[in-house]
Amino acid sequence: MGTLDLLCDLLKARAGEAAIDAGAVRAGLASGDAGCIEVAADLAGRDPVAFAPTLLRLWGENARARPVAVEALRGDPLLALPRRAMPGEAWPDPRAGGPAIQAAFAAGRIPAVLHETARLLRDDIEGVADLLRPLPGLHRLAATRADSPIPAATRQALAARLAEWEAWRSPPQVAIAPSYRCSRGCAYCFVEDRDAAPVMTAEAFGRVLDAMARPGELRKVNVFGGEPTEVDALPAMAREAAARGLTFYFSTHGLCDPGRFAAIVAAPNLEMVTVHVDRPAQYGPRQRQALHANLGTLRRRGVQVVLRYTLWDPKARDFAFLDPFLHAAPDAPLSFAVTFPSGSRGNRHAALSDLPGFATKIRDLVRHVDARFPGRPMVLAKPFPLCEFGAADLGFLLRRVDVRNVCEVDRQGFTDQVLVGPDGTTSPCMALTGAPWRIDEVVPRGEAASRFAAVLGPVLERPVDPRCDGCALFACGACQAACYAYLGDGT
Repeated sequence: MGTLDLLCDLLKARAGEAAIDAGAVRAGLASGDAGCIEVAADLAGRDPVAFAPTLLRLWGENARARPVAVEALRGDPLLALPRRAMPGEAWPDPRAGGPAIQAAFAAGRIPAVLHETARLLRDDIEGVADLLRPLPGLHRLAATRADSPIPAATRQALAARLAEWEAWRSPPQVAIAPSYRCSRGCAYCFVEDRDAAPVMTAEAFGRVLDAMARPGELRKVNVFGGEPTEVDALPAMAREAAARGLTFYFSTHGLCDPGRFAAIVAAPNLEMVTVHVDRPAQYGPRQRQALHANLGTLRRRGVQVVLRYTLWDPKARDFAFLDPFLHAAPDAPLSFAVTFPSGSRGNRHAALSDLPGFATKIRDLVRHVDARFPGRPMVLAKPFPLCEFGAADLGFLLRRVDVRNVCEVDRQGFTDQVLVGPDGTTSPCMALTGAPWRIDEVVPRGEAASRFAAVLGPVLERPVDPRCDGCALFACGACQAACYAYLGDGT
């Protein structure tokens, strides 16, 4: 068949006047003709699973056609994983089960850079990094795992390129919890001994900032808790941050007195507020009024808002209670996660064996929001076992939700999630505040990072859930299945 005839056939298929012929699409991709390639790539993008190997070859062999190949490959839902990269042939996965993941391997789709892409990566690190960089947690893609299929030289080059982008995406920060106290006492909260810990003064808050980093090293502060709005010195702490050229953000239950809340969020260096919401039974009438008043204040002031919903009951499936919150904060992403254990396991949480029961709840939640609020950004904020979703549900989830499926505790050399508690301890993140993870004093970020890397580096080499041992998605850094909080105190 001549090029013109092939182009005509492809155009008819694109217009719906003829069925899509897989052979013609592959011929068009391999034709070398710009017109045929463009139309064939558009058709291939409708079923990137079937055409992934051909698109990959096009991407590697025809630099001019690379943009259309990449665009077609973006339609593959598995490429929305937090380790997005060029698909290729899967390497053997010894684990049985996980039908959606196994089907993905069989189809040649795997969100990692595999053996046959090494040459392409060496030639085009920039292009691969550009394809990867919209995703969170890419730091571990370049990890030096012994079983990683990515060649060492390639990992190093890719890591260097991605590090530049991650430094822009997540500027250097520190989290400080001035208090663990909170009037709510939610059963699923992972903070323990809320009333026992001291309350930090604004002066102490400033000293922590000075001790953690030299001037200019930090860009922002995550004011953690407890409940930050119940700390009297919070406005003064915001000023301490501003005096050092830092922005700040915080999470809240949103029930603060509206007048006080308005004063807090008037801080010129406030960057974002995450508002935790729950079912109506968890609020009294005045609390509901305060919550909606405070959401209105945030909207009027133009403060970036994130709505956060914690999943703790796998049987609760009525999500209509979220609608008023989503209406009140029309630009706010909805962040959600399954509740994880506190250090002593004393909070209400999902056991590792219970996580599969939340898969259908997550699916139903996403469907509800997608139907009522089309296009609303959603974030699955904690790792979850992807193999628990059926193929169709997994594809839908990954198309609609930013799936943060790998912990970011080791991002930027174990400095990105560092938390200083009200008792002056320094921890690698909010979920790992017990021994042996924490440091019992405030130390500079660089020193903390070195100590955290020594104790956590080996831990990150094995899955949290033993059932994940041998899974190729864990080996390539695409799925962690559960938060490191499940490690408890490390024993």
